[in-house]
Amino acid sequence: MKSGNVISRYLSLAFVFSFCFQGFHLIEEPTPIRPFMVLLPMVFFWLFVKGSRVNFVFSELMACVFFFFMLISIFWAEVPSLALLKMVGIFLLTSSYFCVRSGLRTIDDQEFAKCISYGGVVVLSLSLAYYFLGIFLFDESATRVTEDGFDRFYLGVYIEGYLVRMRGLFDSPNNLALVCVFLYLYYDSKSSYFKTVGKALAVLSLILTISVTGWIALLAAVFFTLLYKRNFFPVVAGLLGVSASVLAILTLMPDDVREPLVENRMERVETGSGRLELFEFTIERALDRPILGYGLNQSRTLYVNFRGFQSSHNSFLEALVDGGLVGLTLYLGCWLAVIAFCYQITRSREEPFFLSAAIALLFFSQANLLTYVELNMLYFAMVFDMARRRNLNKLMR
Repeated sequence: MKSGNVISRYLSLAFVFSFCFQGFHLIEEPTPIRPFMVLLPMVFFWLFVKGSRVNFVFSELMACVFFFFMLISIFWAEVPSLALLKMVGIFLLTSSYFCVRSGLRTIDDQEFAKCISYGGVVVLSLSLAYYFLGIFLFDESATRVTEDGFDRFYLGVYIEGYLVRMRGLFDSPNNLALVCVFLYLYYDSKSSYFKTVGKALAVLSLILTISVTGWIALLAAVFFTLLYKRNFFPVVAGLLGVSASVLAILTLMPDDVREPLVENRMERVETGSGRLELFEFTIERALDRPILGYGLNQSRTLYVNFRGFQSSHNSFLEALVDGGLVGLTLYLGCWLAVIAFCYQITRSREEPFFLSAAIALLFFSQANLLTYVELNMLYFAMVFDMARRRNLNKLMR
């Protein structure tokens, strides 16, 4: 094997797994530097030298149109500095997406499956270890506190009020939950030793993130998979098993821990973690500029005095606020193209993984802003690359 191909393979794998690690701060800046940003210039330059290319599908081209429109919206943004900051983020995302899609083409099917199977288990295992290390070594004086003094970060732990949530190697519990859902669906579609171990690690990690959105997204995807296979017993058994486990954990907890925990979480569930009020506020503001919106990344200016939020926590509402009805229409077009593509693959190959993965991400988008999140980009890149590996050449044109 040529040395150039070996370098491409290992560089591409290192780049993919670099998305799984927390960012770091070189100076006192609120925005952390993430490992993939460090590797991006080198990976991009190497793939450019090698003349790498990618056959994009229609939904990916739709995403390019959406991002192009959002970049144009900088011209009517009231705070250009915020728009320029997001513009840099979009260039980073699109460049990273090209590098992932192009780099994965250098890895054969067997090696790809082995890397995801082994790598997923290693990442989840290390995340669990880092989380429990944070629990045992927790030092309040060493935690990083946000501007509102509410959220604390320490090693693999994310403390939110009374909730001690797992973030593992990742920047946030929701990012870890997104990866857990993808890996669970991936392992579930395989028939190997890793199927049981990988799914168990994914479920355990997802439970410890205390991400309600993640739980709902996984349940929706699993329900669709079992519905597609016409197998309903595991759904009922799984729901009963999870319910019994949660009740057992709550019963064993001391009263002074259980009562505030339950009260806090129930309040957040009833209000959607404050999101329902936020969604209502967002729609009201969007009606003031319904056609073109406020401009790229201008939603931050709307929430300055609204309970400390910095975004709408909903991908569709964010597109509506920043890009108006035009931006929302383009964003909906991206999703319709993704669903249609995954549905076509599911029908032609009788593999529910692709449509299940799309459904899970769609649920995530209802309570999280994923449009400009790097792990959302990686999620799509992995799904489309797996579709390419199913010999769906005519679909990938």
